Amino acid sequence: MQTRKDADEIDVIRRAVRANLGAYDAVRAIIAPGVCELDVLAAGYRGAMATAGEKVFHDGDYQSGVPGGPARNRAIEEGEIYIVDAWTVYRGYWSDLCRAFLVGSQPTDLQQSVFDHIAAIQRWAGETLKPGLKGTELWKEMDARIREHPALADAGLIHHAGHGTGLRAHTEPDLNRDREGILEVGHVVSVEPGAYIAEARGGVRLENTYLITETGAELLSDYPMKLV
Repeated sequence: MQTRKDADEIDVIRRAVRANLGAYDAVRAIIAPGVCELDVLAAGYRGAMATAGEKVFHDGDYQSGVPGGPARNRAIEEGEIYIVDAWTVYRGYWSDLCRAFLVGSQPTDLQQSVFDHIAAIQRWAGETLKPGLKGTELWKEMDARIREHPALADAGLIHHAGHGTGLRAHTEPDLNRDREGILEVGHVVSVEPGAYIAEARGGVRLENTYLITETGAELLSDYPMKLV
């Protein structure tokens, strides 16, 4: 019952996603060298509430220069990639999204190429999702595609390829290397390719949310994928 969403649940999830995207608008506006991670989180929280028009829960991975973790009392530094993997809960339903932003204005060639590579995999995944797709197969193909980048050949995909979302941040189906989940019509799933190497100063993770339909998948989190 929790896995396959009814129409009224999908409507609330759309609103949760919209609120989360409001958080990303606020985050993009404040990220700059010297800004405290706690202030970036606070901006995201304000953006989510302003978009929702009511009190919501907002949190997530808000550490800059590393793959993830809660916001710290730390100033972000020029040249880092800030991975913001944020959750917004609207009227009991979760939205889970991720974007990666450069701290500063000029990425290195490596940072830009890694970002473009992961963004291309995210677009591929959105075109691949459909009823009957096995999560283990998605993970294996995503891992293989990540390793096609010369700098990521040894890194690969170190976490899941995605997961269901709804009444909890992580629900079935699980899109994972070892734990099988098979997509069905009515599932709402996040997909999150990512790769992390020290040379990129944090790496890149990009996460979108999709509704599985009879013909494929509908993107619920239409939002720019831009490093700068």
